[in-house]
Amino acid sequence: MLVPTIPFRELVENVLDSLIPALLGDKNRKFIYVEQAFFQRWRTNQSPELQNTVRQLVNSGQLEFINGGWCMHDEAATHYIDMINQTTLGHRYIKQQFNVTPRIGWQIDPFGHSAVQAYLLGAEVGFDSLFFGHIDYQDRAKRKVEKSLEVIWQGSKSLSSSTQIFAGAFPENYEPPSGFYFEVYDDSAIPVQDDVNLFDYNVQERVNDFVACCFVTS
Repeated sequence: MLVPTIPFRELVENVLDSLIPALLGDKNRKFIYVEQAFFQRWRTNQSPELQNTVRQLVNSGQLEFINGGWCMHDEAATHYIDMINQTTLGHRYIKQQFNVTPRIGWQIDPFGHSAVQAYLLGAEVGFDSLFFGHIDYQDRAKRKVEKSLEVIWQGSKSLSSSTQIFAGAFPENYEPPSGFYFEVYDDSAIPVQDDVNLFDYNVQERVNDFVACCFVTS
């Protein structure tokens, strides 16, 4: 039986292909990007002209690299040397190509987070902050009530304050807030209609909904 092929519109290369003209179209737009394994693969296939355009977007601050490792590594079963090596590899590419250094840790995919990671990204790599997505659901619920999703994490007792880093857990893992899930195959979210000439114009309503769900409980 032949199975029809569905094009994967959410491929990383398609995200990056559509990202560049979107940033060029409005200087107020900004985008953060993480894993160099995907970015470097895309970049090598681009023309020198587009590579230079990307460099200009990085220099202007519209495109920012955070975390910046080759991947977003696991923290439970990974040896700390491998954590260092893969982070160094990604940062080396970024430094060579754009002469910038990531300042923010972004570990939103690993399930569970170790003090070793906080220490390495804070005291050793020199990040200003670290954000992650997955924590125990009971812990997350408790922290949302107590408004303690953001903390100062001390990665080492023996090295005390030298290993402190500002850390934050997302209110909803890495999913968007309820009512704002605009994924490729999901149409449950109410679209934002910004044409004032149409009957269903709802920008202010959608803004109010977003503020209410994002900045009240977290």
